[in-house]
Amino acid sequence: MHDMPPNYPDDCIQCVADPWWENDDSQRMARGRLVWSYIYLVDQRPFVLKPIGRSNSRVHSLADCEFCPLDFTNPPSRANLPVAGMYCGFKEIFTVYRAKKRPALVLAEPGTEVPYFLRQNQPIYQTLPTYLVAPYYGADQGTGTRAGFKPQFVERIRHCEYPQFFWDSLPVPGSTKESILRLDQIQPLGTRHREAFEATPYRLSDDALAIMDEWLEWKFTGNLPVPDPNAENQLDQPLLYDFRKDLMGLSPST
Repeated sequence: MHDMPPNYPDDCIQCVADPWWENDDSQRMARGRLVWSYIYLVDQRPFVLKPIGRSNSRVHSLADCEFCPLDFTNPPSRANLPVAGMYCGFKEIFTVYRAKKRPALVLAEPGTEVPYFLRQNQPIYQTLPTYLVAPYYGADQGTGTRAGFKPQFVERIRHCEYPQFFWDSLPVPGSTKESILRLDQIQPLGTRHREAFEATPYRLSDDALAIMDEWLEWKFTGNLPVPDPNAENQLDQPLLYDFRKDLMGLSPST
């Protein structure tokens, strides 16, 4: 067995699902799985990596490169310098981002496998299966290792005020008690190289995943699923709409 996070406070959506996180030692990658991965910072202006020469003209596996900010209106021209392992196709460039190891939530699986005869002799990237994951950011301030979030902002997130932010307390070791899931930073995660991520022994419970699906519908459509009071089975009704309405009354207006 593994240690689970502390009991959730009463003013968060996690109270609706018991448990929120479940142990799962199968290592199977599926929706709701908590993983570790290096997440790039999408708000940073990307830099371009340009091969410009070789210190040793006989060594084709090494090259001298320079970094420069990406200018969309004036992208760098394709380098004519052949470098092993740095192939760059027509109209392609190498971009460089900062990245950090973070916990992330698997939101979507790769989908239906494409038959081999449809991808035979085609570039791998065209049909390479990927997961879609969203990263968690540490919310605590004053740790010396992160900026964190203002406590008033964290409270609003916990009360379900924003579709792009989701509050949680993760069951993995770390230097923060509270984490913020960024649903506006969903990123692809390749399945070909398992060295690119590490699965944790935790996943969302079925009830928690159903609530997360409601939240994703809110994020993608701008509309929350509304319960139907006339439905025969009230147990299968959406939960987030009414719970959020109650929680919003707890947050200060300023």
